[in-house]
Amino acid sequence: MALMHTFRPCAFLLTAIAATLFSPPAAADQVSFQNGDRLSGTILKSDTKELIIKSDIAGEVKVPWAAVANLSTSSTAYLGLKGGEVVAGEIALAGDRVVVRTAQTGTVTSSRQNIEYIHSKDEQAVYAAEMERYRNPHLIDLCGQRDPRRHQL
Repeated sequence: MALMHTFRPCAFLLTAIAATLFSPPAAADQVSFQNGDRLSGTILKSDTKELIIKSDIAGEVKVPWAAVANLSTSSTAYLGLKGGEVVAGEIALAGDRVVVRTAQTGTVTSSRQNIEYIHSKDEQAVYAAEMERYRNPHLIDLCGQRDPRRHQL
């Protein structure tokens, strides 16, 4: 009977260890550079001059866009193309070819030269709000920055 009680905790412990070892790793965006280095994290944005990726280990890292050889996102990101088209989905850039797997239209393929920007979901929300403000400015936006010193008594 004592053997049975010691076996149960051991079986539970072995099951927990096996589940941890064989569970899939947490998905992360991947960037490979021209020099062979790699960085995992969350791609925040790119304007085709620089790419900003947030890594758990390195924090926010800015790298020149020209140094990026390949990248892939593990969740929905937004790809802005020349001509104003915006495609949302998982992005894979390999060399000169970019492929976006979308939920609505399937796979969209383009070339690296057609990319205007890449945004994470949060960055796209900020960008969309800014574009909406440019399209429909408030009166205060048209007047420029208010100087709080002008209205002091």
